[in-house]
Amino acid sequence: EILPALEKLRKERMQYMQWSNGNAELDRLKRFCIAYEYVQAEKIRDNAVHGVDEIKAKITEIDNDTETMNTEIQEMDARVTKLTGEKDATMGGEVKGLSDKVDAISSDLVKEVSVLKNREDDLKTERKNAEKIENNIEELKQSEKDRIAAVKSAEDGAADLKKRAEELAKSLEELEKEQQGVVAGKSSGNEEKCLEDQLGDAKVAVGKTETEVEQLKTKIKHSEKELKENKTKLSSKHNEAADAEKNLKIRQKDVENVEKALKALSYEEGQMESLEKERMVESEAVLQIKEEIRNISSRLGNIEFSFRDPVKNFDRSKVKGVVAKLIKVKDGSTMTALEVCAGGKLYNVVLDTENTGKQLLEKGDLRRRMTFIPLNKIQSHPVPPKVQKDAVNLVGKGNAEVALSLVDYDPELQSAMEYVFGSTFVCKTIDAAKKVAFSQQVRTTSVTLEGDIYQPSGLLTGGSR
Repeated sequence: EILPALEKLRKERMQYMQWSNGNAELDRLKRFCIAYEYVQAEKIRDNAVHGVDEIKAKITEIDNDTETMNTEIQEMDARVTKLTGEKDATMGGEVKGLSDKVDAISSDLVKEVSVLKNREDDLKTERKNAEKIENNIEELKQSEKDRIAAVKSAEDGAADLKKRAEELAKSLEELEKEQQGVVAGKSSGNEEKCLEDQLGDAKVAVGKTETEVEQLKTKIKHSEKELKENKTKLSSKHNEAADAEKNLKIRQKDVENVEKALKALSYEEGQMESLEKERMVESEAVLQIKEEIRNISSRLGNIEFSFRDPVKNFDRSKVKGVVAKLIKVKDGSTMTALEVCAGGKLYNVVLDTENTGKQLLEKGDLRRRMTFIPLNKIQSHPVPPKVQKDAVNLVGKGNAEVALSLVDYDPELQSAMEYVFGSTFVCKTIDAAKKVAFSQQVRTTSVTLEGDIYQPSGLLTGGSR
């Protein structure tokens, strides 16, 4: 009995020890968690303070950048206004002229078509009205004929009735005489009948005759009434016919006026199609010019160079500008060739020294990738005078000129311009360009006025630009 009790106590003691150790471990872990949370809170606080300082510094920097940007925006607006004015002065007049011409042609076309359509509608309406009036006149004439025929028929019927009435009256008179003779005892000459039969027949005939006479009188009155009504209607129809003929003459006059107005219009068959074709041609020309303007505008973006002063009191005269803005083309016919000769160098920026370039790259806040040409470091390889002379001897004077000689520029930019334009010939013809590029005496890259490139290595570049 003691052993089981001891075993039970041992188990309970072991369970108590496990519980006690667990509580101690739990307390230790709780303290560890609290310490960890405290350390994390300290870090968060320190980071927050540091972040606030950084944000304040960034806000200050942004404020400074904003002020600089506002200045640059004002400068850019001024430049854009200037460039837009120059562009409008060179191309705006032509575009506006074509647009005005297209608008005028379109307006005239719409007006002429509208007038023509209105005239045609008026003419159709007048013709329909004239046809209706003519039909009404024909109907009135036919109605008049029918009424005249009815009146004539009534008059003929009335005449027949009068004649019949006269015959009956005469017959009645004879019968009355015979009656008187019968009363007097005379014979009618008919020996086969007795006087009583003759008298009965006479009475019957007289009754029938009286009835017929009354009927005829009624018919005559009715016919006379119809005749009077028909005469009134006929008179009214005559008046309607006269009014209809008057309206018809007015409508015919209106039709004549409309036809004269149509003839007076300066419209010929096919004129509208011709105007529409001309409008399409002008519209295509306007679209082409607008496309050229867009291309020029996109190029203008490349010749604009904006930057922030990398250091305080920075001397902006150290930045000479984009090559494209530093030259003046002598002959407009060579612009395409010069653009091809320069290539991407046309949009490089000329600086006084490489140090200025470093400052701009590091702190100039450049908006796009730029290539700088420092005047103190750039190395060029212009065409030697001997080669120029050989080219003239080969193709003739004026047929092959070094691109550098076709532009004007500030003398202080000599080295940069030699780097951009000094190593290529501009040739007036393809044949001259081939000779300059492939001749053993010259062997120099050449460009035609159309922009085709011939290189001594044999490479040819050309086609649509």
